[in-house]
Amino acid sequence: MKTPQPRIFATISSVPVFLFSSWNFVRFLAALQNWQTLQHLGADPLYLAASGLGWSLTLFILFGAQSKGWKPAPVAGILLSLVYFAFYWFERLSLQDSPAKNLPFSVITSISVFLLVTALFLMAAKEENK
Repeated sequence: MKTPQPRIFATISSVPVFLFSSWNFVRFLAALQNWQTLQHLGADPLYLAASGLGWSLTLFILFGAQSKGWKPAPVAGILLSLVYFAFYWFERLSLQDSPAKNLPFSVITSISVFLLVTALFLMAAKEENK
């Protein structure tokens, strides 16, 4: 009987997936809780709630797929990371009234997180193919 190998990178790559899923669920709950305040400030609470819930559910499904050892999960993780990265910058550039003063920090941080998460998914994919 063959002993299953531990999937270290699959486990490590699931941590940011869980954190981003949780963060977006908090976004969903915050939009629901502050609905009237958001409307008063001119923000669209429906958009914030729907996007928060959508990303939370999508990433939670990816988290479950990783946990179950679904072979395409690392590739799905890389694709979702790319879409999330693009979504983040779309929101940041189109929904903010003016660019924040911390733009260089945001660019460096978001690219670094994207590259780190992508590297973890690539290593997890390599692990799955052994």
